[in-house]
Amino acid sequence: MTDQETRQTIEKQLQTVYEPQLMVDVYNLGLVYNIKVADGHCYITMTLPSMGCGCVPQVTDNVQQVCTQVAGITETTVNIVWEPAWTPAKMNRIARITMQTNRG
Repeated sequence: MTDQETRQTIEKQLQTVYEPQLMVDVYNLGLVYNIKVADGHCYITMTLPSMGCGCVPQVTDNVQQVCTQVAGITETTVNIVWEPAWTPAKMNRIARITMQTNRG
């Protein structure tokens, strides 16, 4: 698998990791800022909706777990950043529809 194919597979995997308070996946919420793949190592730069979020360990563990399930990835590093801050404007169409559905 090429690095680009691996990256696309990682993007799909990240759609299975949910932000626990919003109940939408981290990828479609726009929380993932960068994915880099090099020599079997996956580097994820991401944020969370708020700095005081107590779910940082849970989300980062889940991200690491799903990324290392991808063929060719032996290690994953998750870097949580707070700049630029996440805003709802970063959500894609899928996240907006999901949030509308979740609100009933």
